[in-house]
Amino acid sequence: MKRLKYLFVGLAALNILFAILALKGMFEGKDLLPIVISAISAILAAVFLWVWRKSPGRFKTIGFLAVVLCAFGLYYAHFHIYLAEKRSESRENSITILRGNKAPAISYAHTINLEQTSPDLSIYEGNDYTILNFWATWCAPCLKEMPLLDRFYKENRSKNIQVIGFTDYKAGDTTELFRIRQLVSKLDISYPILIDSTTQVRAQYRADLLPATVLIDKQGTVLDYQIGINGAKKIMDYVLAATED
Repeated sequence: MKRLKYLFVGLAALNILFAILALKGMFEGKDLLPIVISAISAILAAVFLWVWRKSPGRFKTIGFLAVVLCAFGLYYAHFHIYLAEKRSESRENSITILRGNKAPAISYAHTINLEQTSPDLSIYEGNDYTILNFWATWCAPCLKEMPLLDRFYKENRSKNIQVIGFTDYKAGDTTELFRIRQLVSKLDISYPILIDSTTQVRAQYRADLLPATVLIDKQGTVLDYQIGINGAKKIMDYVLAATED
């Protein structure tokens, strides 16, 4: 009985520690890690509950509930408190610096779905609106967002609206470059994808949290900056409203 109690206490304490680390930003950019840790903790609690199922139920019930609640707390702390605060802070900082100013030029090392070969691309030229979306292979919300942007791109190509995706990888990491191309093919993305071997462009656009979406007008002025899948939807809705006949 004591062993069971100590195991539950240890699991609950471990989850509390991870929740604190989540609030301090340990899991920034790692969307799946808090989920995995929470799930493992809850599964272990269920296993202990089954192994000691014939023992008195008071400690088992309290311990199991404590571990499950802590696991949920870890998930909630990361996704609904820490990341929400970071997204809001990052967006405000980016808006202050970028909105109303000229969009930085885009340099890139590789392209997908783009015929232009200039190494310095003024992405807004010839378009009434350009939606620039920053993404990464490890960013689950990015991969959910890209098909939505692709559908928007296909449905509005006649309206002089451009959608461009941008990602980067560490120079020399051919495995990551292959993964980028593989994901674009798997998701059947038709809008242009630019790939750089440095983080210079992402830094210029203040895209420290992903996905990040920037709206640029035909003069090259940054109109808006959003973070997250709902942010891209806001930009798409704005463009549709602005281009209605």
